[in-house]
Amino acid sequence: MSKFLIQKYVDRLEGATKPLLRSEANEIAREIVQHLEADAGDLIALMLCLQGDYRHAEVLATRLLPRDMAWSITPSPAVVGPKPARYEVRIGEAVASGAIPSLALVAGLLRRGRG
Repeated sequence: MSKFLIQKYVDRLEGATKPLLRSEANEIAREIVQHLEADAGDLIALMLCLQGDYRHAEVLATRLLPRDMAWSITPSPAVVGPKPARYEVRIGEAVASGAIPSLALVAGLLRRGRG
């Protein structure tokens, strides 16, 4: 996947104000999964992430990142109360942000790139 296409997807994910529709998520996930060197199980998790499921985003990050690589999201999506305008994801040197935590995490994975 070209750097231009990766940046296009990162911009789309960071700029989203709501989760993607199923048809859009499935189309994008097929291309993203190749860049992340993920398998079929990860493809399903990625499709659900793009539809706004943060639990699958956490599992996907755990599966795709090396064990010693730390990542964080602030503020925590698990906190009950008013939702913040933006979430910031840090994966090593890569930083991504977005209004939807699962999309911000996928954007962070794309910014980080392959293993």
